[in-house]
Amino acid sequence: MKDFFNLNYVNLDFNLKFKGPAKFPPYKGTTIRGALGMGFKNTVCLYKKRSCAECPFKEKCSFAYNFETPVTKNAPVLKKYQNAPHPFIIIPDSEKKQEFYAGDNFAFTIRLFEKGILFYAYYIEAFRHIEKNGIGIKENRGKFVLTEVNLCNKPIFRNGDFLIENFSECVFKPKLLRRPIKNLTLEFITPAKIIENGKVTLKPTFRTIIKSLLWRYSLIKFWHSDHEPFSSFYKELIHKSEQVTISNLSIEPVRIKRFSTRKKVYMELLGFMGVITFAGELSEFIPLLQIGEIINIGHNTSFGFGRFKIINMQ
Repeated sequence: MKDFFNLNYVNLDFNLKFKGPAKFPPYKGTTIRGALGMGFKNTVCLYKKRSCAECPFKEKCSFAYNFETPVTKNAPVLKKYQNAPHPFIIIPDSEKKQEFYAGDNFAFTIRLFEKGILFYAYYIEAFRHIEKNGIGIKENRGKFVLTEVNLCNKPIFRNGDFLIENFSECVFKPKLLRRPIKNLTLEFITPAKIIENGKVTLKPTFRTIIKSLLWRYSLIKFWHSDHEPFSSFYKELIHKSEQVTISNLSIEPVRIKRFSTRKKVYMELLGFMGVITFAGELSEFIPLLQIGEIINIGHNTSFGFGRFKIINMQ
């Protein structure tokens, strides 16, 4: 099973310096995502007043591909999806600091997957485009300078200039384990929004987590690297996950409010954070959980939701 999971990705580490005061909500991921979408669209869009659905160029547009990826492939099992998963996630900084002033630095990461990697320069240009408009809460946006962007820990942009054209992508490879795993703990670092039976679950079983990760990984590979969407061992793996139990549950619901520039309304995003410890025969699930640490889990991952890490394996 470990040879099945593979993923090409890059980390774009952004570093900004504020030219004036700025204020952020407690969770910065939604604000970064909003600024990114606005900057990206203003950089490349030919019909800014039209929706992507109305645009005659939507199937060839870099903005539509990255933010409104249409379901165009003939896959009957995916008919219920209007849009494919985005080829990126946002990783906001973990600091609780909300107020910034002139001279303060601000950092975050955007992780691109598979074909999304081809658009790395567009992501950089998006933030160059909004330097003068600023970033932050609508009434407290701060103008900034994009000082540096690193790609996989190598500088690719600095002080207004691109430094390199060729780079090596990161390739996910599961870590080999030489011992059986009977217990593991997952820490959900950002709110995880997982839908089960049409509702947001606030007490996920191991089966729920495995099924959600399998779907997300499979859809990313299908839409963004032309792989077949599903594998024959998925059902078997999900069945085995039902034998794993929860030995400790310490999570709490989290509600995040964000303003949708497109819909002009405030929206509430619901998820959970905390730690869950599972017990059972877990070795076979480790490669999938490891790739989950890279792609996140559940919905609203483009806002940074669903980030988790394995903090203990025994």
